[in-house]
Amino acid sequence: MIWKHDNGMKCPRCDGKATVMVEKYAADGSAVVRYLIKCSSCGYRRTLQELTISRSDTGLKVKITPIEHSEQKIMRGM
Repeated sequence: MIWKHDNGMKCPRCDGKATVMVEKYAADGSAVVRYLIKCSSCGYRRTLQELTISRSDTGLKVKITPIEHSEQKIMRGM
C-alpha cells in the first residue's frame, strides 16, 4: 500500500516539487513501513525512515531505523 501527500516540499537535488510517500508491506512475518520523498521532476527518491513491526512473546516489537545519507554524514563530520 502506498500513501502520498503533496505538502509543498522541495527536492534537495533540483528544487522541484517533491511528494512525501509512505509504503507499507509485509516481510518475514513483520510489517514494514517506509517513509520517503520522491521528486516528480528529476526522479530523485530518498528513504527517510523505516519502521519494522513484529510480534514477540511479550507483545508487539517496533524497531525504528532512521536512514542516514551521505550528506548527513558529511555535515556531522564537519
